[in-house]
Amino acid sequence: MRVNKIIPEIKPLLPENYFLKLLLLTSILTIVFVWSISTGSTNISFNELKNFLFNPSSLNQETYFIIYELRLARVVLGVIAGMSLALTGMILQAIFRNPLVDPFIIGISGGASLGAGIAIIFALDFTFLGISSTPIIAFLTAIISMLISYKLSLINKRMYIERLLLGGIAISSLTSSILSLLLVLKGQDANAVIFWIMGSLSGKGWESVKIILPYMILVNIISIFYLQKLNIMQLGEESALNLGLNTERLKLILIVISSLLASAVVSVSGVIGFIGLVVPHIARLLIKSSDFRFLYPVVLLLGAIILVGADTVSRIIMIPQEIPVGIFTSLLGVPFFLFLLKNNAKI
Repeated sequence: MRVNKIIPEIKPLLPENYFLKLLLLTSILTIVFVWSISTGSTNISFNELKNFLFNPSSLNQETYFIIYELRLARVVLGVIAGMSLALTGMILQAIFRNPLVDPFIIGISGGASLGAGIAIIFALDFTFLGISSTPIIAFLTAIISMLISYKLSLINKRMYIERLLLGGIAISSLTSSILSLLLVLKGQDANAVIFWIMGSLSGKGWESVKIILPYMILVNIISIFYLQKLNIMQLGEESALNLGLNTERLKLILIVISSLLASAVVSVSGVIGFIGLVVPHIARLLIKSSDFRFLYPVVLLLGAIILVGADTVSRIIMIPQEIPVGIFTSLLGVPFFLFLLKNNAKI
């Protein structure tokens, strides 16, 4: 039986209070969004935000610059990056059928870090289509690392998930070693590279939004059509094949698009860990369902809320300087994950 014949027969069971929870999450995201724009070294009042929306000419040039160029661009980037990392985490955990997988396990973060390190250490300064050199090189090396991991996973043109994971770990170790060697040889740029690796939205503007947004839109459009197939994949690869699902094609498409999206995020923000790993678990606990058709919007909202909230807190706690958000998300994510393990939660 073909999979497109069986999908309509699987009727979704709506989780309890599902739409109320979606409304609550949307409200929380709106509150966090406004709070992040209004809070900082210069506080922005509600009236100034209102004037920015409805009468921008009434604002002085400095206030308009702070809201539009500094705060709004950063918050929008946080929303997009948070949604993207959470979505790629959900997809990869579904494909691998492994709850411990995150977007960086197949070599993406290592490749991107190496590329950014090369750009910073060797002062490769150029622009292409208005995009600076560091995110371009980081994106390319992330994709190359992912492709090498993918090639290592193939046996007789069939991809094996275990080999992909092992290949990703090997590539990550290799790129980390090369970057460490470069830092030893060119130590004067170590601080800039290390700060980038820690993950931060500091200093990022609309240019960064333009880098990630096309990939996010594309991956979301494609993902919507594969949510039910991801449900079928959870039955096991053999069962999915018997139902008519082309599992090799599905794995290839979703791993490639997820890797592209995660690479785009990392090329801009550096390595922001635990969003892709933890958010899908929180979403499942919140709605008490593992159906990806219901998890999908919840994962997007939670990813945006957590990253924007964490970035705002890391921005206003300056001791003596801004804490990279990647450190902050790890500080939040590790205790939560340990809590799941301690309580034998189903992860």
